[in-house]
Order: sequence, then structure tokens, then C-alpha cells
Amino acid sequence: MQQEESVQTLVDLGLTVLQAKVYIALAKSGTATGRTTAKTAKVAPQDVYRVLSELQEKNLVEKVISKPNKYIPIQIEEGLEILLQRRKKQTTEIENNMSELIKNFPDINDCEIDNEKCQLILVPQNEISDKKLRNVFETADTCVDLTSEFKFSMDEAGRSLDVILKGFKRSIKFRELIDVAPGRCQESRAFSILKKNPAYQTRFFCSTFPVRMAIKDRQEVLISLNNAKSYLDTPCLWSSNPCLVQVIQQWYDTIWEKGITETQRLQ
Repeated sequence: MQQEESVQTLVDLGLTVLQAKVYIALAKSGTATGRTTAKTAKVAPQDVYRVLSELQEKNLVEKVISKPNKYIPIQIEEGLEILLQRRKKQTTEIENNMSELIKNFPDINDCEIDNEKCQLILVPQNEISDKKLRNVFETADTCVDLTSEFKFSMDEAGRSLDVILKGFKRSIKFRELIDVAPGRCQESRAFSILKKNPAYQTRFFCSTFPVRMAIKDRQEVLISLNNAKSYLDTPCLWSSNPCLVQVIQQWYDTIWEKGITETQRLQ
């Protein structure tokens, strides 16, 4: 592993960046003084003794009383196992706290939202908007229409392959408009799997779409609020407003008819 990856692994297991650098330096060199360790780890001398004390408290380093003092690292395999077990314990404690927290709140089902009163919902970016998109795939009854940029479509196919395949089993039909210049482009394995199913149709458009969108059952729409290539990178607007959905659906159907097929794209 590269140095950065090794440091990140230890950080993921609960160490700070400085602690990770010092521990890695000791694990590679074996017994060493604080000054030598600071030089090997490229850590400021004024910081290294504090960090070494912290690693002692975590049972990852032992101190040899001498002149000057020396430090012995726990073998890396043993050290990683110690950190992993602590992380598992912390995760278990967090899960227990989550269970207690959930008990203090009423059970609110998204399906119980009154669509007549709440027809527009702002969905934050990152995991929440991505989850909303997956929900579109998971809860569709008849069809889903999508617009995507080619590279994002390849990535999204991989992330959503499982729920789309389940949609096929429920006889859901998918249409995807992809903006990409005609010609041969590298396809992802997941996308190649999807397009073999007749329930998944794609057409290509040579202009960039102003936004990304997903229309569910011609009754609901999820729209990105800027032209980011991924739903993870932008907040979205969800709506079940009939007038808004109808306008967007009509636009989509018009663009779909103007799109080129896979065969035409490769010619």
C-alpha cells in the first residue's frame, strides 16, 4: 500500500493523522528514539513525544526507559487487530444508542405524506438525494424515465444495478436519455447488462441536458437543481404536482422521439 493509503487505513480505524504517521514509522523501523521517529515520520519534534504518549495510552507503543528514551511498536498485525476490535466495539455501542434514540421518535412513513398539501420537497445533496433516486427505482409501479450524462450513467448503472434488476422482475419499464456525442464510448459492465433487457431502452442526444431528472410512473419527478453529473453532487427537487409533472413528461417524450438509437450512435 502507498503511504497515504496506509495512513488513511489507520485513520479509519480511529487514529489521528499524526498518530498514524508515527506508528507507521515505528512499525517500519522497530525500536527508535523520539528524535529518530520524528525524522522518519516527518513529524515536528515538538509533536512527536505527545503523539508517542498517546500511542502508549492506546497500547500500540511501549516506552523503554533509557538515555535517551526509546520506543517499541506493537507488531502491525497485532496493532491493527487492537484498533479493529475497538472500532467494532464503538460501532456496537453506536448501534445500541441508535436503537434507543429511535424509540423516542414516532414512526413516520414517507408514504403518509399528504401529496395534496406537500407537492414540492427539497432533497439535500449527497447520500439523501442518492437514496431518493433509489427509492424512485424501488417504488415504481409501471415505468421510470431518466436523463443522464454518459459517464454518470455508467456509474449510476453500477450503483443502482440491483434495484433496476428487481424492477425488471416487477415488469417495470425504464427509458434513459443520455447526452453524449455520437461514436464509440467505453461502457460499464453494469450498463451492458441492463441494455440487454428489452425493458431497458436508451436513446442518445447530442446536446447537454440542463438538469438530471427521473420521472416515476408519469406521476412524480425528481429533478437536480443544477447540471451536476451526479445526484450525489446537487440538491434535488421532488414533486408530485400534476401540472409540473405533465409539462416535464411532455418535454421528455418529445426529446425521446428526437434521440438516436444505439445502432445510430455507433454508425
